[in-house]
Amino acid sequence: MFQIDEKIEYQRIQQFASQVSNISNRLTNELEEHFENDQSDEFYSGLLAGYSNAFSAIQNDELSESDQQSLLGALVAFIADKIAKRGL
Repeated sequence: MFQIDEKIEYQRIQQFASQVSNISNRLTNELEEHFENDQSDEFYSGLLAGYSNAFSAIQNDELSESDQQSLLGALVAFIADKIAKRGL
């Protein structure tokens, strides 16, 4: 498997950001329309880590197709359980 709570370093953030030019104008507009941009830097760093790690998870060749399909739901439940136990 892979680390599911990996923090994304700035160099990797820049690497991801360089891919924004590959997004279609239609999809960029759709994403902008649904992006509030009113959270803390820490929140967005965590959000990026979550999406990045989810993207990696669904591309993991070590998992069966069935496990790949259920992995995101399992990750959401697992992390939610960890947060709930902290009382956040």
